[in-house]
Amino acid sequence: MLRTDDFNRLLIVDDSPTARALLSKKLFEQGLEVDTVRSAGEAIDYLCDNRPKAIFMDYQMPGMDGLQALKAIKSNPATALIPVMMYTSQEGGLHIGPGTGTWCYWRAAKNDGV
Repeated sequence: MLRTDDFNRLLIVDDSPTARALLSKKLFEQGLEVDTVRSAGEAIDYLCDNRPKAIFMDYQMPGMDGLQALKAIKSNPATALIPVMMYTSQEGGLHIGPGTGTWCYWRAAKNDGV
């Protein structure tokens, strides 16, 4: 059954458990509910039954990468309007961008608890 009634739920797609935990914690602190999956393939499966408010996706993952998943998500009329924020963790921080080539950098503080 398709779940569409939870407008504060976000999806994080990342093969790194540390990145998933850190981003989940930051979003939860903002009052948002978060689901996580470990791969782009799991994200596509998740979207069969769920419609998150937005998706945060690592663009560098083994197998199907984030850019391939983004193409699949945007080519499906049922999921095409879900905003997708692409990011990758490098050099101890996160490079974040909306999939348009614009990137910002956020360095994780040592006391983030992750």
